[in-house]
Amino acid sequence: MTKLIFIATTYGTGWLIDWKEPDKKKENEPFRAYLATNLYVAASLINPQDYEAYKDTVLGWTTTFRLGKYTNVKDFVAPHQFGLPNAVQALVRAQTTIIPKTAFAARDFVNYSFTKEQKDNQKEEYQWIKDSKTKDSDTRSYSDFAVLEIPFFLDNPTDRKIFDHFIQPAIRTYKQLGDSLNIFANPTLDQLKKSLLCVRLSVFKK
Repeated sequence: MTKLIFIATTYGTGWLIDWKEPDKKKENEPFRAYLATNLYVAASLINPQDYEAYKDTVLGWTTTFRLGKYTNVKDFVAPHQFGLPNAVQALVRAQTTIIPKTAFAARDFVNYSFTKEQKDNQKEEYQWIKDSKTKDSDTRSYSDFAVLEIPFFLDNPTDRKIFDHFIQPAIRTYKQLGDSLNIFANPTLDQLKKSLLCVRLSVFKK
């Protein structure tokens, strides 16, 4: 008898928006990075250790989560193993040691059930609702937005590489951009953009 295993894969884009340093008083405390992404990515991420509000076992558990970024191949593997020159850059995908949690998901949290008076007062702001193609009175609006919480155990070689080459450069860039006294000083914004983290997310589940 042949056993069939179905594996679903979801891809998306993520942006580093926040982070939390490890608590030095706690042993084995991870560094936590928070990535903004689309809601469908978070919906595909099923973690048995997730926050209670986002647990859903119907679709099975996520087995693998990877971050991808266009970067130097030699930071992760020896390029010559793939017949590539030493200085080559490519989309490198690295698997985190821990499946992320969903820190926030915008799911129908905007309530548009206004009274007639409220609708009249806010007519201009919400005109797009009336002009939408769907005229169903039960239609609800929501924001396509979610935040993933990814722990990195910096004593783990793989997590350390992801942190050093994906996360840390973006943090340094954010701190430079946040210095309002020198925001237009060298390096230029074009140079800084190369370090801002915009990653490719890969979610595998079965």
